Amino acid sequence: EEEMEEDDYGMSSPSSSSQSSFVATDSNTKALDLQSSKAAATVTKFSGSAPVMSSSRKNKEIGKTVTKIVGPIFAVCFTRETIRWNREQKNVDKGIEIMEQQRQEYL
Repeated sequence: EEEMEEDDYGMSSPSSSSQSSFVATDSNTKALDLQSSKAAATVTKFSGSAPVMSSSRKNKEIGKTVTKIVGPIFAVCFTRETIRWNREQKNVDKGIEIMEQQRQEYL
Protein backbone atom coordinates (compact mmCIF):
# COMPACT_ATOMS: atom_id res chain seq x y z
CA GLU A 1 0.00 0.00 0.00
CA GLU A 2 1.41 3.41 -0.97
CA GLU A 3 1.81 6.15 1.58
CA MET A 4 0.68 9.58 0.43
CA GLU A 5 2.50 12.73 1.52
CA GLU A 6 1.08 16.24 1.25
CA ASP A 7 3.38 18.83 -0.32
CA ASP A 8 3.51 22.61 0.29
CA TYR A 9 0.57 23.24 -2.06
CA GLY A 10 -1.77 20.72 -0.44
CA MET A 11 -1.31 18.19 -3.24
CA SER A 12 -0.87 14.53 -2.45
CA SER A 13 2.02 12.62 -3.92
CA PRO A 14 3.49 9.19 -3.30
CA SER A 15 5.99 9.13 -0.49
CA SER A 16 9.68 9.21 -1.28
CA SER A 17 10.07 5.62 -0.20
CA SER A 18 7.61 4.47 -2.85
CA GLN A 19 9.24 6.69 -5.49
CA SER A 20 12.61 5.10 -4.93
CA SER A 21 11.10 1.65 -5.28
CA PHE A 22 10.93 2.02 -9.08
CA VAL A 23 13.98 0.37 -10.56
CA ALA A 24 14.68 0.37 -14.29
CA THR A 25 14.67 -3.15 -15.63
CA ASP A 26 15.84 -4.38 -19.02
CA SER A 27 12.27 -4.46 -20.35
CA ASN A 28 11.66 -0.88 -19.20
CA THR A 29 14.86 0.44 -20.75
CA LYS A 30 14.17 -1.30 -24.05
CA ALA A 31 10.72 0.28 -24.23
CA LEU A 32 12.16 3.70 -23.44
CA ASP A 33 15.18 3.42 -25.73
CA LEU A 34 14.15 5.66 -28.60
CA GLN A 35 17.45 5.43 -30.42
CA SER A 36 16.96 1.79 -31.32
CA SER A 37 13.24 1.95 -32.05
CA LYS A 38 12.06 1.50 -35.63
CA ALA A 39 10.00 4.69 -35.55
CA ALA A 40 13.02 6.80 -34.64
CA ALA A 41 15.05 5.24 -37.41
CA THR A 42 12.47 6.11 -40.09
CA VAL A 43 11.85 9.71 -38.96
CA THR A 44 14.49 12.03 -40.37
CA LYS A 45 12.72 15.38 -39.92
CA PHE A 46 10.27 17.00 -37.58
CA SER A 47 6.73 16.84 -38.83
CA GLY A 48 5.64 19.98 -40.63
CA SER A 49 9.12 20.92 -41.74
CA ALA A 50 9.58 22.27 -45.23
CA PRO A 51 10.72 20.01 -48.05
CA VAL A 52 14.30 20.16 -49.18
CA MET A 53 14.61 22.62 -52.08
CA SER A 54 17.46 23.48 -54.38
CA SER A 55 18.70 27.05 -54.42
CA SER A 56 17.11 27.74 -57.81
CA ARG A 57 13.79 26.38 -56.56
CA LYS A 58 14.06 28.56 -53.44
CA ASN A 59 14.69 31.61 -55.62
CA LYS A 60 11.63 30.80 -57.74
CA GLU A 61 9.47 30.42 -54.63
CA ILE A 62 10.77 33.71 -53.23
CA GLY A 63 9.99 35.41 -56.55
CA LYS A 64 6.47 34.00 -56.59
CA THR A 65 5.88 35.10 -53.00
CA VAL A 66 7.16 38.63 -53.63
CA THR A 67 5.02 38.87 -56.77
CA LYS A 68 1.92 37.72 -54.89
CA ILE A 69 2.52 40.30 -52.17
CA VAL A 70 3.73 43.27 -54.22
CA GLY A 71 1.57 42.71 -57.32
CA PRO A 72 -1.80 43.63 -55.79
CA ILE A 73 -0.26 46.57 -53.92
CA PHE A 74 1.25 47.91 -57.15
CA ALA A 75 -2.05 47.40 -59.02
CA VAL A 76 -4.05 49.30 -56.40
CA CYS A 77 -1.53 52.15 -56.24
CA PHE A 78 -1.30 52.41 -60.03
CA THR A 79 -5.11 52.50 -60.36
CA ARG A 80 -5.44 55.11 -57.61
CA GLU A 81 -2.76 57.35 -59.13
CA THR A 82 -4.27 57.03 -62.62
CA ILE A 83 -7.69 58.08 -61.34
CA ARG A 84 -6.14 60.95 -59.35
CA TRP A 85 -4.13 62.14 -62.34
CA ASN A 86 -7.20 62.09 -64.61
CA ARG A 87 -9.22 64.14 -62.12
CA GLU A 88 -6.35 66.56 -61.69
CA GLN A 89 -6.03 66.92 -65.46
CA LYS A 90 -9.75 67.70 -65.76
CA ASN A 91 -9.37 70.38 -63.08
CA VAL A 92 -6.37 71.88 -64.91
CA ASP A 93 -8.34 71.92 -68.19
CA LYS A 94 -11.25 73.70 -66.44
CA GLY A 95 -8.81 76.20 -64.97
CA ILE A 96 -7.32 76.93 -68.40
CA GLU A 97 -10.83 77.42 -69.85
CA ILE A 98 -11.69 79.85 -67.06
CA MET A 99 -8.45 81.79 -67.62
CA GLU A 100 -9.18 81.98 -71.37
CA GLN A 101 -12.69 83.30 -70.66
CA GLN A 102 -11.35 85.91 -68.23
CA ARG A 103 -8.71 86.99 -70.75
CA GLN A 104 -11.40 87.39 -73.43
CA GLU A 105 -13.51 89.51 -71.02
CA TYR A 106 -10.67 91.86 -70.05
CA LEU A 107 -9.17 92.28 -73.47
